[in-house]
Amino acid sequence: MPKQVTFTNLRDVFAEGTSWSPDALSVGFGETVTWHFDQPAAEFTHDLWLDPPGGSGDLFRASPGDVPPGGPPVAYTFRKAGAWKFLCNLHAGMTGTVTVGTDPGAGAGGKPPSPPKPPGAGLQPPPPLPNPVTAARLDRLPKTKLASFLRKGLRVSSRCESGLRGTVRVKLSRREARKLGLEKATTLASRAVRCGTGDTVAVRLRPSKRMKKALRKARGPVVTTVSITMGSGSSATSSSRRLVLSAPRKQSR
Repeated sequence: MPKQVTFTNLRDVFAEGTSWSPDALSVGFGETVTWHFDQPAAEFTHDLWLDPPGGSGDLFRASPGDVPPGGPPVAYTFRKAGAWKFLCNLHAGMTGTVTVGTDPGAGAGGKPPSPPKPPGAGLQPPPPLPNPVTAARLDRLPKTKLASFLRKGLRVSSRCESGLRGTVRVKLSRREARKLGLEKATTLASRAVRCGTGDTVAVRLRPSKRMKKALRKARGPVVTTVSITMGSGSSATSSSRRLVLSAPRKQSR
């Protein structure tokens, strides 16, 4: 008669952009957690490090190296009770917690067996990130004529934190809006963006038909503000630059 095998419960964590889902879970002693890097949700290359409970600083790499999107999952069986921290060192703030229950085999007053030495023990912990978040910073804007903006829009690029979402806008001041017969400060063009793997984003902004009609009434240069905001809440970063859409010179008779 074959021997009956009892499997531990399997828990799953998924890399989604620059966050884990879920980023907090509780498991029993001896249970296994598996981290997945499926396409397209993972989006970027990740690694996985584990920090055992107790604050001893014994951080170790659980993944064999950097895992690209679609790469193999990484599993770890927890045999030490307490709160474990897991993190991707390639993306600031991409952390989570696994809370492991007490060892049922310890017995009353008994001493639990020593946990197995974790894979990768002895490796140096990853160096601290020199810049936890790449702040939004617009690149220099190209000199742009009003006619060119109406015809093909404006290309905008910026630094940013990979994976974060945000918005890029070209806006008029209230004064400029009044000149064009608009009631208040108006957004000429706007695009939702997501920062790429190289901590950069580039987008072309084109005015709407309504804004084109208003801009054609301009009798001189139009002063605008180009801005980008990446992230949300307290972690959001922004950058803005002034851009003058130059009008064609009037020919003297």
